[in-house]
Amino acid sequence: MKNYHSIILSGFLIAFTACSGTETAEEKKNYSLSIKEAEEKHKVFTNRFQTNYEKNYLDIEAENIPLKEIVGLFYQVDTSQVRFENPSLNKFYQLEFKQMDSSKSTLNNAINQISQTLDITIDSIKKTSYLITVMDTVKLNDYINKSGDDYSTKMFNDEGIKLENHKISGLTEILRNQYSTITKYEGEPLRIDYEWEKESFEELKEKLENELGLNFEPAGEVNYYTIKEN
Repeated sequence: MKNYHSIILSGFLIAFTACSGTETAEEKKNYSLSIKEAEEKHKVFTNRFQTNYEKNYLDIEAENIPLKEIVGLFYQVDTSQVRFENPSLNKFYQLEFKQMDSSKSTLNNAINQISQTLDITIDSIKKTSYLITVMDTVKLNDYINKSGDDYSTKMFNDEGIKLENHKISGLTEILRNQYSTITKYEGEPLRIDYEWEKESFEELKEKLENELGLNFEPAGEVNYYTIKEN
């Protein structure tokens, strides 16, 4: 069964000057590629993608797309798994790409071509992902919100993070975005009140296990990518 996804990104504000020399147009046997730094002309824009990763198919036509999104699309990962050695590297580009075959190596060849054009290096490392389950309901019960309300708040500041009436499953998003760790929660849709000071993932993981009675079971490894300037 085909599994096509259409993604529409809109509403970005851009304010930078296009740099000359960062441009390429390649048409090879297995793909066509054109990329150049975007010009400041549209405050609101739409990018269109068609993807079918089961068949290793990717088709992009984008007027303004950040480099982080490009890397995520070509490596088929969430953008939370893409980091920059220097945040200024996350510029916006005009990108047209069309894949002509179903080989995954085509995507690798294309992102290598993009890296050469932009004069960057993309390093990858593997990190453990986790399956989160409830192991101690007695411990967890001390933090369950029993109000029955639908509201939910999460507050971030320099000191830490505070959750009120927040679904346990929502921890996966926080761990992904704040700690670059992929997790999946399997359990009841319980709501908790909980807060913690900023600390490393390993410190937070130990606290969630000891205080909330959660269990983090290793569930394989995932790739993370760091973009560096040559």
